Amino acid sequence: MLKKMIVSGLLAASATLAHAETAAPSRWEFSWTGFQLSSVFQFQPDVTHGGTFGGVDANHNGAIELGELTELKIDGFDYATCGGECGVKSFSYSQGGGLNFVAGKTERWGTPPGPDWAIYTVEYNTDFGIEYESAQQMHHDWEGAYFTSETVKTITQLTPVPEPESYAMLGAGLLLLAGVARSRKKAGR
Repeated sequence: MLKKMIVSGLLAASATLAHAETAAPSRWEFSWTGFQLSSVFQFQPDVTHGGTFGGVDANHNGAIELGELTELKIDGFDYATCGGECGVKSFSYSQGGGLNFVAGKTERWGTPPGPDWAIYTVEYNTDFGIEYESAQQMHHDWEGAYFTSETVKTITQLTPVPEPESYAMLGAGLLLLAGVARSRKKAGR
């Protein structure tokens, strides 16, 4: 009887694993606090930008790369899923290599040289910081928020979602324990 229960548990675990096509994405939260602002030519320690990113390490190399990225939300906007003139140009994250990416977007209103046209661009680059550019008729503005040695960069893993394999192993373990308990109970009679 114990053999039947163990074999059944292993078969159930195998079936569950066979149906688990992809792992659930892992997610992290990041923040950058303190920037050298080009508009005031000084370090501002309270200025903070940040967001979340997530992905699946599909090739099991210990890193989340551009093709494995499922989200990159910065200040509430998801650059990984947007279309048109926005997106993520490059991305990699690993515990040893840190977070590296270039992402941005361009928004346009109206048609130049009409009276109501405007262009706004933002680029986030983990090598140097953030750059903003806007243009409207005869006005062109540019601003940068740059990292310094005083910038505090943090990355925190959010609570991971259990993968289907975890549930399969839990089920197989519970079946095995039930079988052992049952065989001990029979042996005690």
